Amino acid sequence: QSLGYGFVNFIRLEDAEKAVTTMNGLRLQNKTIKVSFARPSSESIKFSNLYISNLPRSMTQQELESLFADFGCIISSKILCNPKAGASKSVGFIRFDQRSEAEMAISKLNGTIPKALMAINSLNGFTLGNRVLQVSFKTNRPIPIRAF
Repeated sequence: QSLGYGFVNFIRLEDAEKAVTTMNGLRLQNKTIKVSFARPSSESIKFSNLYISNLPRSMTQQELESLFADFGCIISSKILCNPKAGASKSVGFIRFDQRSEAEMAISKLNGTIPKALMAINSLNGFTLGNRVLQVSFKTNRPIPIRAF
């Protein structure tokens, strides 16, 4: 069974670059695929993926990236949505290039209602209410199985 990812070794660099530019973001079987150069594993990139909760339901992926952009190079971002309704689940992920960038974002944003977010709220007409942003390292905990 597929785990949803794979690796391809190219002989020529230009072929790899062409694959990234032409295939990244392509829709394949109702999924948007991400094609990028592999990053070598090292301690500096472990735990660089953040889990963010209590996001406003109307927040866009671009607004989420803007909120975290000052802390470093964002590799990827995602806001989870209900597949049927398309509405946000108020949860997102940000993957930074380096763990130190993720740590800085946690230290500055966790438990806060950031000024940038309040500005976005006023511009877009939505309110955060009493919600406080929760930012932590993403964990690979098992997803509970629910009976239907």
